[in-house]
Order: sequence, then structure tokens, then C-alpha cells
Amino acid sequence: MTIKIGISVNPKYAPMAASLIANALAYNIKDENKDSTLEYFLDGVEYISEGLGVGVHTVEEHEAKIKNLVTAYFEQYDGLVLPGNALNINEKFYSGNAGDIKSIGLDKNESNNRRTKLEIALVQGAVERGIPVLGICGGHQVINVALGGKLKTIADINAPFDDTKEEVIYLKDTQLHGILKENLNKKDEDTNFIFKETSMHHQAIDPNALPNVLLRTAEDKQGVIKGVEMKGHHPWLMGVQFHPEYDFKSSQLGGTQNIALFKDFITACRVVADQKKKKEMVMESIREHVTVNKNVNSKESQFHVLLEEFKKALKIKSYDEINILELKNATKTIPALIQVLQAVDPKDRLKFVRACGDVINQADISQVVKLSEYLPPGDRRSFFSTKIQDENTLLRAMKCLSKSDSYLLIDALKDSLHISFDKMLKLLAPTNKKSENNDCFRLCHIFKSLTEDLCQEFINKYHAEISNKINDANELSQMIDSMPEDGRMKFISDFEDKIQDADDVASILQVLSAKDRVDFANMHLDKITNGDELSVVVDVLDSKDKLSFALTQLSLICNGQELSSVVETLEEKDKLGFVLKCADKINDANGLRSVLLGLGGYKGEMKDVIDRVITKESQLFNLIEGMLKKDRFVYAVNFLHKIESDAVFSKLVKLMPSRDLQLQLTHQRDAIKQVHAKSHENYSPKLFEHPVQQDSHAKVAAEISNEGVNEDKSKTSTFGTSK
Repeated sequence: MTIKIGISVNPKYAPMAASLIANALAYNIKDENKDSTLEYFLDGVEYISEGLGVGVHTVEEHEAKIKNLVTAYFEQYDGLVLPGNALNINEKFYSGNAGDIKSIGLDKNESNNRRTKLEIALVQGAVERGIPVLGICGGHQVINVALGGKLKTIADINAPFDDTKEEVIYLKDTQLHGILKENLNKKDEDTNFIFKETSMHHQAIDPNALPNVLLRTAEDKQGVIKGVEMKGHHPWLMGVQFHPEYDFKSSQLGGTQNIALFKDFITACRVVADQKKKKEMVMESIREHVTVNKNVNSKESQFHVLLEEFKKALKIKSYDEINILELKNATKTIPALIQVLQAVDPKDRLKFVRACGDVINQADISQVVKLSEYLPPGDRRSFFSTKIQDENTLLRAMKCLSKSDSYLLIDALKDSLHISFDKMLKLLAPTNKKSENNDCFRLCHIFKSLTEDLCQEFINKYHAEISNKINDANELSQMIDSMPEDGRMKFISDFEDKIQDADDVASILQVLSAKDRVDFANMHLDKITNGDELSVVVDVLDSKDKLSFALTQLSLICNGQELSSVVETLEEKDKLGFVLKCADKINDANGLRSVLLGLGGYKGEMKDVIDRVITKESQLFNLIEGMLKKDRFVYAVNFLHKIESDAVFSKLVKLMPSRDLQLQLTHQRDAIKQVHAKSHENYSPKLFEHPVQQDSHAKVAAEISNEGVNEDKSKTSTFGTSK
């Protein structure tokens, strides 16, 4: 077997480099177990790249010529060596924009730029095809640039050869390190290796812009990258920022490791050569079989065996230029076409099927649908677009397509098949459930099933039709909830007329992301007219935004009842502070009771507000009666000075949840009477404040619990009601 390796060097301008690399490759082809010969080609990429300018006048023509050269190159070679040259790589290749890069090399005086451009294309072509690549010095830099990296300038290293030795650190846990361990009898060593290498360069890989697909394999003591390899995406691609060809046989200079490098490169090239040979043999067998058997559709023939071989061969990325269209003569029926299709690389299947159009045109739709299952999902819509003649065939085709591809297919065929928007909805979102048989449900289903970009395209294209399907804010919110988050605010802005009141605002807020809710609420303040409506909106805001938004809208709160509605929606830690800021809104006993209940227990800070609002003993009695049982004693003790009538006090005592608390309240009033008799003065609140104000709350709650008193909060809806 012959291994063919292309060396990107012009022997006319670099005879020493050409000779040394050729000798290094030839030395390492010797292998007792392999019947191999080596052909290396000093192909002179400079010659080829100079030819790029011949007959080329535009960027497009230039790019096309490079593509053809790369294809031809890898049809011939099993491996690629890039030794670089003495000139720097133009900075435009790694710092310019795409347009700048495409225009490089058009000028006839840009010989070096043309060479670099072609070598970059060769590296990219080798990566696509799985061809082994060895980059030496400048070639190491070309690999980096071709895969998206950048270079930097370093101090000139251009001394006589004898003075250019430097220590290179081979880093562990890399493919290169493994090669050295295998070939240098160091299999058990798991440390970095250090060898002296010949190094001359004044550009180097920028470590801050190393492509993600490349791994650093070697460096010098200053941290300059001296070696790279491709991570897991390629069988063999390496670059070294030194000259292994100078020392590959000299053990004194550390050349043993370079023998290992060249040897492993040739082994990788041998695999490619073997694969190419096998593929060519399989293709030749297929060609011969097609010539003899004009109608292949039986497993009794050997064709299916050949196809299995063909499938195995096609798995090799390095030979993807095979002419699959030569197989089409073997496919006279859909089953035979499916057989062949399974052997073809997925990316080429649509091209192959189109070449067999005469077979497909004679088949019925069921066979065509079956055939489409063997196409990549992304190609099925394009395949069906020319095969659909009516709605029935469309429905059958859609079973093989994703929702996104189904939409694109319907959109492309809607005029020829006379598909209305309503019909489109039913095709894309069919349902047998009566409850789901409405346009809102169908649109929600479509929004969820399309990709983000297609969903936005669908909305933009059918904006007017969608608008006619939205009856109210509830349906609008359902649709918004089905959409990608990024497009929701834009969608809402197109349907503002559907948002009529605070309930609508709250409905929309629930389906927006937390970051958009406050902005949306601020945009719709005109829909919020009172405290109750404010509470509806605050309730659906993110917890961190509730208080700040409510504080900006205090003017909407008119009374205590509305204030209590807002308080209920706030976080517990924020409730009391908010109420104290709005205390002037509490002007009646009903509102006060609602607010106090919303605070969840007696709060001493509310004493002044209670004193201001409660002016009669009957009001106080009704207030205490409306409180939770566990809070009644605390309220009674702290405002006992407002009870003058024995009859009212007697009723108040009966509200206490335990006999012990009833006695305590009675003793407290007796003490107040004694103080009053001695002083002959009116009650003074300070004399009547109970000393257990802070602790009695917990004590009373415990007493109630021990006595098994069950609280029924439903009876505290209005003043004057009791159990």
C-alpha cells in the first residue's frame, strides 16, 4: 500500500526544509509489520497559490477556486505537512472581519498571502475530512489561525542553528504526551517531559485567544505555546513551534521524541490510505454490479452485502467526496432506493433522492412518506415541497415532519392548495376534544411547538389574523404564556386594546418574567383606579417588588378597607411599616378592624391609630369582638380606659376566651376604679396600660390552646358579630 503525503513547501525557495522533512518521513516509514511505501510530494503550495490569481477576478471566483483546489488536494493525499516559512502571517487573517479575509490574495503581488489563505483552507478541509495534519513552526501558527485563534509577536529568535536549542516542556494528559510514553518506554511515567528542540520564530500563538477546539501540549519556560493538538474532534492534528526534522535521528539532541512524532503521524496517514483503498474497492464492486444488474430490488443478490460494505466505508470522514450519484442506476423501486439511501452519508441523502426523481414520481404518497423517514429531519420539508399535490398528501407528509417544518411547508403551499388561516390552525393544531376546539387553544399549541425564531415569524406574518382571534385579556395571557419569553413584551404592545382594567393587568403580569412585571405594571397605571385594584396587581408582582411598587401608588388607597386589601398581598416583614405610612387612610372602625386583622395580631405601634379612630365604647366592643380570640384580651387591657358602662364591660368580659382571663380583666377594672376614686380624675391611659402588654399575647394564645378553643375566622367579616 502506498501512503501519499503532501508537504506544503516549495523546494525552489526552501530546499533544506523540503529535504529534511522528506528524510524524516522516509526514515519513519520502515515498519516490519506493514507492507507500505511512502510517496511524499513537495507540492509547492506557493506554485499552486500563485495560480490562484490566474483567471480570477472576483472574491466569489477566488473562493470557488480555493474550494476546488482543496477538494483535489485531498483526493490525492492521505496526510498534510505544513512546515511554514520565514515570513509572518498577515494580521488580517486573525484580526480582520470576514470581508477583509475574503479579499486577501486578490492582488497578484500577494504571493505569501495567497499561500497562507490556501493553507488555512487546507487545514479546514483536513478537519472536515479527518485527514492527519502536522504543522511545524509557521504551520503550527496556520493551524491556530485556521481554527479561529490569534497570534502575537515575540522577541526575535533567529540565531545560528547551533544556538537555537531551547528546553520544551511536553505537558502530560495530552495525545502528544501519550505518543512519547508509548514510543520512549515511559508508559508508567505520569509527569511532564522536557527535551531540547530547535526553535526559530518571531510570531507565536496568543494564549488568550487559543481556540476552544485546541489543547496546549507543550510550552517553554516563559509560557510560550510550543505545541497544540485538536480535542477529540479529529483523529490526528498537531502543531509544534519548533523544528523536529532537524533532530529526528539525534539521540544526543533529544531527537528520539521526534522520531516518535513522525512515526505516529505516518501511522495515522496509513489508516486514511487504507480506508481510501477499501472504499475504492467497494465502489468498484458496486459499479460492476450495477452494470450487470439493471433492476436491483432483491436480497437474493449480493447488492445488499455491497451496501453494508459501502455503509462502513462511508463512516470515514476523510472520503466524503465520493460520487454517490453513480448508485442511482441501481434504484428502480422505492424499496431499493431506501436500501441504498441507508448506505449514503445523511448530509448527501437529499441530493441523492433528487437524482432519483423518476422513481419517486412514479411512487404513491405512502411510499414517498416512508422514504422521507430516512432523510435528515431538516431536509424533509424541502423534499416534500415538490411532492404535495393536495391536502390529503399534505397531512400524510406532516406526520413525518416536526411542527416547525410542517408550518414552513404549509406556509409555502398555502396559495397553491388554497389554505386559509383558519385551515392552517386546524392542520397545525388538530384536536378531538370539544373543550379545546377553539382558536385560542390552537394558537397556544402552535406557539409552543414552533422554534423561537419561527414563532416570532409566524406572529409577524399573521398579525392581523391573530388579532381577530383574541377576544379578551384572558386569551391574550394564555397566548403570551405559550410564547418564548423574549418576545412577550413586544407581543403585548401589539394588543394593548385587549387590556381594559386592573384584572386584565394582573392576568398578563402572571405570565411575564419577573424582570418585566414592574415595567408592565407602570405602563398600565391608568387601568388601576383604587386600592382594591392596586392589591390585585401587587399580589402578582415578584416579592422583592411588591412594597416598592405599592409605596409609589399610595394615592390610590382611599380607606382602611382598601389599605387592608393591599396589606394582605405584602410580605409579612413589610406589612406594619406600610400601614404606618398609610395610617391617615384609616378613618372608620370597619377599615381599622380589617387592617388589624391583616397585621395578624396586636401591634403596639397601632395604639395611636386605634385611639384616634375608636371614640366610643360601643366601637371598642365591636372592634374587640371582631378580633381573633387570642388577641381579644390584649386589646381589652390596653383600651380598658374607654369602657365606662358596666353593661358594656360585662359583655366585654364574656368575650374573653378563658375564665382566668375574665377574672384578670375584672381585677384590672376594679384597680382602675380604685385609682379613679382616690384621684377624682378622669381615666388616664398611662394608668391603665397593662404591664404584660408584650408578653400577654403569647400567654393568652397558650391558654386558648390548652382550653381547646377553636377559632372561626369567618365570623369576623363585620363588626358586631360574635360566636
